[in-house]
Amino acid sequence: SRSLPQVSIAVLDSGMLTMALGWQVIAAARAARAGASLEEVIATVEAVRPRVRLYAVLDTLEFLHRSGRVSWARAAMGTLLRIKPIVEVRDGQVFQRERVRTRRRATARLVEIAEALGPLEALAVLHTNAPEAVERLHRTLAARFPDAEIIVEEATPVLGVHVGPGALGIAAVIRALDTA
Repeated sequence: SRSLPQVSIAVLDSGMLTMALGWQVIAAARAARAGASLEEVIATVEAVRPRVRLYAVLDTLEFLHRSGRVSWARAAMGTLLRIKPIVEVRDGQVFQRERVRTRRRATARLVEIAEALGPLEALAVLHTNAPEAVERLHRTLAARFPDAEIIVEEATPVLGVHVGPGALGIAAVIRALDTA
């Protein structure tokens, strides 16, 4: 803000990453483009933030092991049993929501999680080098949420380093109660 004194700048903590952060940025940009003041843009982001959800299915535990987040034994057992962890990002923290055996079941569970959120305003279908799997997931979710804005995005390399290739995710914005 010191280098651009003529521009009003506010720093907000999204508590999210990838498109869960992106949906908040898009809401801010739309408000600003519509002529909102800085305070109104901040209020818009603060209204969207609690409605944003981020879930992911990891295809392998190998990369969590490499980054020191999972022990060698746990990664080996997960591979042997074809366990696919489903994680949730909430308030800047990553939580293991559940573990599912097989990729097919884990992907189906991701769809169930999205449906349980209720009506969605926006949905991003995310992946790390899994174009075929993300396309199948996108088709399924588009059929279930015909009124939601849906985009497909590849996660950033920074995230990919930790989750590895083949991860799938969703970043959703739950529809506000006052917007049918």
